[in-house]
Amino acid sequence: MKRILHYIVIIGVLLSLYDVTMNFMYHGDDFEKDPKEMYEIYEELPVPEKTDELGKKEIIRKRHFVSLDIDYCTDLSNTRIREFYIERLPLAGWYQVDDLGGDGIAFARGGWKISIHNENKKYNLYICKSYNN
Repeated sequence: MKRILHYIVIIGVLLSLYDVTMNFMYHGDDFEKDPKEMYEIYEELPVPEKTDELGKKEIIRKRHFVSLDIDYCTDLSNTRIREFYIERLPLAGWYQVDDLGGDGIAFARGGWKISIHNENKKYNLYICKSYNN
């Protein structure tokens, strides 16, 4: 029984090393430069008039994903917010990948994804890049 458990642990370690190696071969040093790129995306994002940023939260899991979650407060309708981003983000090279109707919309560009989720009197904008192959 000990021998079987020992082999299972060795196989688990080898699979983990394989995953890390393949991830590094595919993504290289993206993990080091992507947080900076994420904030560059954040800085160049258009924000509708009559909209204030409430706060943001960064989450980085090296070799897994980087993300920035931003909350905004606005008097604009959900329809107007959607129209704003549908009009403005493609001008910066983003293309629409998902439309959840009144619940939200998503865009992608170069491995990055932006999703906008509407709520009453506020909305959430989420920037992320995932390293899952």
